[in-house]
Formats: sequence, structure tokens, C-alpha cells
Amino acid sequence: MLNLASFFIGGSLALASPSLLATVSTPELSTIPQGAQRVAVLTLQLTASCDGPAKVTGLTLEHRGIGSVQDISRAYVFAGAKRVSRAATFPERDPLFLRLQSLNIPACKTQELQLLQGFHAFRDHLEVHAV
Repeated sequence: MLNLASFFIGGSLALASPSLLATVSTPELSTIPQGAQRVAVLTLQLTASCDGPAKVTGLTLEHRGIGSVQDISRAYVFAGAKRVSRAATFPERDPLFLRLQSLNIPACKTQELQLLQGFHAFRDHLEVHAV
């Protein structure tokens, strides 16, 4: 089992407009089976300013925790039921940039994004991961 604890944003939003409010929420402590896929590890509520729409081009994420990035098979972003990024793997030491596909938030509106991850099945011990 992999132990998922204390998820938080460890990076920054890549924005094409300056007026955006981001609220981050994370799941409570949970344990998932090895090989689990589509595990929600982070939720972002992005609200555009009423001054105009916001275009979000990507997310920069850092892996945190004592677990190895090699435990994570892929990471990707969903907006509602639509996947808005390609799957990518965390580099060993550098942050991961996930480019988002056509994410425009109208003025005064909120868009929820979820970071999902897949985990490899080959680990036989507990690990703690955070984003």
C-alpha cells in the first residue's frame, strides 16, 4: 500500500493573465493500493477576476514527501470530466510542468481542476507522497 498524506501545492500557476484567485484543497490522509490509477491528489478552484477572463496555460508542480517520484507512473489534470493535460512523469529533482489545453475561465467564474496520479504496482512498502 502507498500512504498518501499531506498534499499541498508546492509550485506555481503559469498564467497568461494577472487576475486569478487560486484555492487549493487536498484529500485527507488515505492509503491506496499499489498500482492504483486516477487518484485525485490535489484540487484547485480557480476564479477569474470580474475585470476580465483568465487563461491558464499550465501548472508547475513539485513532488514532496519521503516517497520516491519513481512510485508515480503519471500525473495529469482534469477540468470536470475533461482531461486538459497530457500525462507526464515527475523528474527526479526538477519540478513538473503540465501544459494545459485551452483553459479559459470567463470573468467572475470559477473552474475546478483536479490533479490525478497513477502509481506503479512494484513497490512493496509504505511511502508518503505530496505535491
